[in-house]
Amino acid sequence: MQESQKYIDVIVKLNRLTKEGKLSWIRETLISPRMTETYKTRYQDKYFLIYQPPYVQVPSSEIVTLYSSSKAILEIVDEENNTIFTFPRLTVINDLFDAIITMNEEVDSYLDDFLKAEL
Repeated sequence: MQESQKYIDVIVKLNRLTKEGKLSWIRETLISPRMTETYKTRYQDKYFLIYQPPYVQVPSSEIVTLYSSSKAILEIVDEENNTIFTFPRLTVINDLFDAIITMNEEVDSYLDDFLKAEL
């Protein structure tokens, strides 16, 4: 199996387990200035950490704009959040990040309640 396919398979499995409620992610407080919206889960004796880089100011002529790579980053870390491995930047990581936020913020149940409500 190619390395990139193995990474994709791992991320897809994490996404599936998250959506099925078999894997829960805990929102972490700010670990580092390089991380925002950080979530962590444990599997065996290792942890998966996912975060999105913060916005940075990028001057463009006289207008300052905010820029983010908008690509979530997934790492395997130890208990102290020291990076053991960083997954390559793959779009499926963004799908996982979105699923984690949706599950943690209970967005699906809110939307279901909204759709059921009589206006």
